[in-house]
Amino acid sequence: AVPREWLTDAVILIDPDTGLEPKKSSPKGRSEKHLTYENIVSVVTRCSGSWAVLVVQFLQKNAQIREGQLKQKVDWLHEDVADRASVSWVAEKMRTELPGELAIFAIGASGHNSRRLGALLRRYKKAHDLVGSVKAV
Repeated sequence: AVPREWLTDAVILIDPDTGLEPKKSSPKGRSEKHLTYENIVSVVTRCSGSWAVLVVQFLQKNAQIREGQLKQKVDWLHEDVADRASVSWVAEKMRTELPGELAIFAIGASGHNSRRLGALLRRYKKAHDLVGSVKAV
């Protein structure tokens, strides 16, 4: 229900209280508690001009499955917006190079704006000693 003019030349921060849906499930099996990938795609497809959508996500507390969960969420987001945008991510770092519990997914329009967003994320990642995968399409 966000007015389209709010999604033009904007940075949109999405901070779902309970996080992204844990599985890409059928609509029948979906939990109302979670933000769905369809919700994000709905916002992304309505954006215009210079824009970025940032999604804050607290990942699985179990470090042994956290990295796989992060990769899966990035793959699902990319799969859903690949024709229109690129998906990058940054995350706090554990003592190793593995991602910590807090991650930010950055979705940006393909082309020049995506390269600018990628450059900004790379600087942010370096300045704050984060891990991540920053892409530009």
